[in-house]
Amino acid sequence: MKSFQALLRFYKFKLLRLAAFLQVSGAEEKTRRGRVLFLVAVAAFNSGDYNFAVTTCRTLKKEGYGPAWTVCRCVAIRTDRQRKY
Repeated sequence: MKSFQALLRFYKFKLLRLAAFLQVSGAEEKTRRGRVLFLVAVAAFNSGDYNFAVTTCRTLKKEGYGPAWTVCRCVAIRTDRQRKY
């Protein structure tokens, strides 16, 4: 699992460049970036890397990507439960 987390961090920006090359979401840079970072946050959350998921959610929030709230809510609930116990 550690190797997946390291790869995810390393390739985050490469994924964004690839998405631009493939014209994910057409010419809409903000939507493309949001969709890619959303999937990165989901992958980080599913792999148990909650710190990276939180960091990615903060970026998504700052950029105003609304659909990200679904994963950001899950991350917040999970990290809140970890602090209480």
